[in-house]
Amino acid sequence: MRNDINGRSMIEMMGVLAITGVLAVAGAQGFSKLMMQRKVQQTIDQISMISSKLSAIGSEATSYGGLSNKSAVKFKAVPSEAIVGNGSDELVNPFGGEIAIEADSLIKGNNDNQSYSITYTGIPEEACINLASNDWGSSGSSSLVAVGVGNDSGKLNTLYNAMYQDCKGEASDEYTVACVNGENVSTPISIDAAVLSCGCSGDSCVLVVKYY
Repeated sequence: MRNDINGRSMIEMMGVLAITGVLAVAGAQGFSKLMMQRKVQQTIDQISMISSKLSAIGSEATSYGGLSNKSAVKFKAVPSEAIVGNGSDELVNPFGGEIAIEADSLIKGNNDNQSYSITYTGIPEEACINLASNDWGSSGSSSLVAVGVGNDSGKLNTLYNAMYQDCKGEASDEYTVACVNGENVSTPISIDAAVLSCGCSGDSCVLVVKYY
């Protein structure tokens, strides 16, 4: 009788441990998903703040010439949580990658400094898909020029060269550029295109949002 009780107790204990393990894994996955969503929303909020303040400054200036991380911080256009150190030009995004803010050309082939780009590197695949398909401002009143995503930093020059006023948009399995009113690919980027272009290994995806 004693052995029978001990046997059942052992089986019951193993069952409890198995259930506890399943719940722990589910809880960890839920927490990880929640943190991912939080970082995606934080990125959206950051870019919205940066673009809003810089475009307001640009409306009163002749160009964005000389714009950089350091000057954007000086203009108080960068959220405090993205700033590394005191007076540093190093900016970090919610995923631990870098942020780069710089003047850019609005018209292809011109060095006019009439627009600026906000670049986020080191983004995980899931976050890249969510951020790529976000509507960064496709309405007529928006100062958005184009949105680009790629599966690694090696695609940045390709993205920059395809993002300009009146661009048509491009899509491949390594990068996508969506342009405002683009004939080929228009903003916002579709989920299908985002899934193809955000197939990065590790946290190597990149996002570029360009405004004037």
